[in-house]
Amino acid sequence: MSNKQLRNYLILMVAVIVGILFLYYIVSPYQNCIRDIDADRASQFVLCVENTSW
Repeated sequence: MSNKQLRNYLILMVAVIVGILFLYYIVSPYQNCIRDIDADRASQFVLCVENTSW
């Protein structure tokens, strides 16, 4: 594998990993709970941890 091919492969892998992390952040039940609830931080954290899971 040449240096150019290796560089392109690594860029592609980084882009895929960043994309997966971005999608996880958007669709994560915990993150959705945190975004949707208006409460103080401590009670919000406990409520979301207790009520969300995959």
